[in-house]
Parts: sequence; structure tokens; C-alpha cells
Amino acid sequence: EEFGLRRDLGLCASISLSGGVMVGSGIFISAQWVLVYSGSVGMSLLIWLLCAVVSIFVALVSAELTLTYGKCGGHYMFMLKTLGPMMAFATSWLGFLVMSPVVFGIQTLALAAYILEPIFPGCSEREDVKVLQKILGVDLLVFMNMMSARVAALVQIVFTVGKGLALAMIIITGV
Repeated sequence: EEFGLRRDLGLCASISLSGGVMVGSGIFISAQWVLVYSGSVGMSLLIWLLCAVVSIFVALVSAELTLTYGKCGGHYMFMLKTLGPMMAFATSWLGFLVMSPVVFGIQTLALAAYILEPIFPGCSEREDVKVLQKILGVDLLVFMNMMSARVAALVQIVFTVGKGLALAMIIITGV
């Protein structure tokens, strides 16, 4: 078998991957705190609207930069073209060392709150369970990605559909 980049993701998996990145698990954790600290439903909706507008502007800037440079690479490519290789390298490593662990931490908190808590009440309160759960959650994600892109894509599709259904249920019921 030849070593190299294989293109194993189909349309559905690619859409799910993009949707999963755009609608992260943080929205399910932060929603209650936005409501609690804003003091009213109207203010929390205004905050969410402001966040949506900022996100749209960030997406438009990213799209414009991608079209301008005409190359793949995301933030690394943007930094490389504008500030040089040292800043591009630093940005990539900071993303890897800071952002990735934070994202995995938020995902495992969501896992505890919405999947494990109903099955094992009180598990999200214990610190040792949180640490074990984070380790197992990251290990599971790494293992699935190592096994095959198709397995990881299938899991991504399931999670994206689950997020979509959860958001639809929240919107429809108004909870």
C-alpha cells in the first residue's frame, strides 16, 4: 500500500465535520451561564446575537484571506503570509498546546453533563471521575482517528446529528 494522503471523507462526512467544528459542544455548557450572569432572557438573547454577528465577521475574514492567498493551511497560512514563519510556527504550536486541550476539556465536560450524568447521577461532581473521563475521552478520540478516517467520520456524523437534534429540541420547546 502506498503511503500518502488518502481522501476517505465523502460529502456527508465533510459537512458533518464542518458542522461539528462550527457548532461545538461549548454552546450546550455555556448557555445556562450566559442566562444566569446576564440576568434576563432578553439580555442573554442579545449576547447570543452579538456572538453570532462576531462569528459571521470572523468567518467572512477567514473566507476572504483564503481566497486572497489561494492556499490551504488556515491560520498557519495566514500568519505565514503576513507575519512570517516564526509567528506561523508559534501560532500552530500555541493552538496545539493551548486550544486543543481546552476544546477536549469542554467536550469531555459536555460528555459528563449530558451522557454520563443521567446514567450515573453525581459522577460529574467528583474530581477523580472528571480526570478519568477526560483521559478516556481524549484517548477514545485519538484511537478512533488512528483506526480509520471512515470510523472517525462516522462518529462525527453521529455527534453532529445529535447536536442538531438537541439544538432543534431546544429551539422548538423553548427550554
